[in-house]
Amino acid sequence: MNIKPRLKGKVWVADVPTGERLPNGKPKYTQVRGATKSEVNKKINEKFVEVATAPKLPKHEDKNFGHATSEYIKHVNERVKIYDISPKLGLAPDAAKNYISEAENLCRFELKNTQLKKVKIQDIKKRFCKDLQMALIAHTDSNISNINRWSGKMYQRFAAILEHYESDTDNYISPAKSIKGIVIESAHKPAPKEETISVILEDLKKLYDVRLYLLTWLTNITGGRFGEAVLFKMNKVIDGQFKIFEAADRQFNIHKTKSANLRKDGDGVRYVPLSPAIISAFKEVQNQFNIGDDDYFFEGKFSSRQNKPFPNSKWLREEVIYKICDKHGVERVGFKGFRRFFATQTKMVAKAEDKEVQQRLGHKSGATTDGYITYSDPRGQEHAQIIESTIIGK
Repeated sequence: MNIKPRLKGKVWVADVPTGERLPNGKPKYTQVRGATKSEVNKKINEKFVEVATAPKLPKHEDKNFGHATSEYIKHVNERVKIYDISPKLGLAPDAAKNYISEAENLCRFELKNTQLKKVKIQDIKKRFCKDLQMALIAHTDSNISNINRWSGKMYQRFAAILEHYESDTDNYISPAKSIKGIVIESAHKPAPKEETISVILEDLKKLYDVRLYLLTWLTNITGGRFGEAVLFKMNKVIDGQFKIFEAADRQFNIHKTKSANLRKDGDGVRYVPLSPAIISAFKEVQNQFNIGDDDYFFEGKFSSRQNKPFPNSKWLREEVIYKICDKHGVERVGFKGFRRFFATQTKMVAKAEDKEVQQRLGHKSGATTDGYITYSDPRGQEHAQIIESTIIGK
């Protein structure tokens, strides 16, 4: 048996015959992997015993989605075992946990009064896949964004299970991969009212950690994404502008911001003007909390439920901002709403040009083929002060 090294000897692999044959008559093989050559040898012997003693599996026509899911989960767990050795070939434990949870939920999901795990593979055709997509969408009672996200993830897992089944089964082609995902178009949501933003900022300043007030103020007058704003540092303020080039994802892994990723050259730094008032407020709080110029301004413990080094957008939105909105009887608004507020105020109140709004938001435009650029913004600070005057001190 030919055992070969991969990744400079970090992983060893071998192809083991399964005892079955492909449609062309050639032997079918399965691959085993291990951290050492001896580990692979041991797995080869185990595989031979497994093949020799394995009960005859049901024919392809008799297998159901539950069987395909069980095989897929085994495959996921095998990839976790080699993650530390080879992240590319392996799978992170957290990701695997999500994949398995989604797969198990799919098995319990009912379509036309039948759980998916009981549906025979031979009955899963293109029409079935389209019906499943619609059923997943109808099953979710949430906003449009969450519906698209959840139904998309679940269908993606469904397709992954069948794709794995295809790779391990003769004469089977998954119908799921040829079906495009369905995305529900959402109606355009109006920007929050000035009064709404004002009461949110006022209560944050009076009743909560002043840094949450600054974080929310910052997003409203810059239009920055939450993941960009939460990584604010004083040394990112250059000539009265907030230098944005990095962002935190939901797990607070720090990476290039979206504008950088969309640029061919990978730079995509943008400078968003700040008002003198907010810069002064940041300096005051910096002294109060003894925050260094190179320290992340919003790093710290804000809630007993917080298990990350920064405030979580969901916690801040649902446990703080929504409660303020409900208390004052105003519309609920989150951080995407703050971006809409910024865009609307910059365009309609400050009378900025379309290109200026686009650049500050870090949005890609059909008219701007070079993506995002580092640019000067001579009217930006003036616009920031105009927007600020509509919400601060009202």
